[in-house]
Amino acid sequence: MEKKWESTSLAYTLMGDSYPEGKKIRKFSNAAESPTEEQLGRFGDAIAKLGLGDTAMMVELTTKKRMAL
Repeated sequence: MEKKWESTSLAYTLMGDSYPEGKKIRKFSNAAESPTEEQLGRFGDAIAKLGLGDTAMMVELTTKKRMAL
C-alpha cells in the first residue's frame, strides 16, 4: 500500500544568551510537504533574527504519512 503525506513539522534549536539554558526550541507545524535544505536554512535564519543575538543551530524535520486507502 502507498502512504499519503499528512503533515510536516519543524523544530528549530536556537542558541542565545537570553535563554536560561543558552538554548530554546521553537516548533512549527503545517510546514510544506518537502521543504528544501535552502528553505529550512532561510526560515531558521529569519526566526533567529527575531531574537537579539540568536543563532539557529539545527532543525528537526518530522513528516507524518498514513496509508492510503
